Amino acid sequence: MYSVSYYMAVIYNWMLRHAEATPRWKGRVIIGVAFVLSVVVLFFTPVWVFLAYSVFVWGPVSVFAHAFDSVWKKRDQIARHRSESVYRTKKLLKSFRK
Repeated sequence: MYSVSYYMAVIYNWMLRHAEATPRWKGRVIIGVAFVLSVVVLFFTPVWVFLAYSVFVWGPVSVFAHAFDSVWKKRDQIARHRSESVYRTKKLLKSFRK
């Protein structure tokens, strides 16, 4: 059981590194293409192919999507805090000029 969780952590950390280096639009394209391909596979292939696709493609894509979402939430939070602190600094400077 330890080895399974170890490999899952290694895979998640690897995807987290790639999610940090991936621009937002590329991550959305990866997730969107996987979804569109799943719809194509669902309608034009046998069920067992769709089930295999779901396990072997949607598993890693969902892990990447989770890592990608957490990275971009953190980046948005950092940007929001920076803009709020700049606004507060400008407001303080404006009040001292009077």
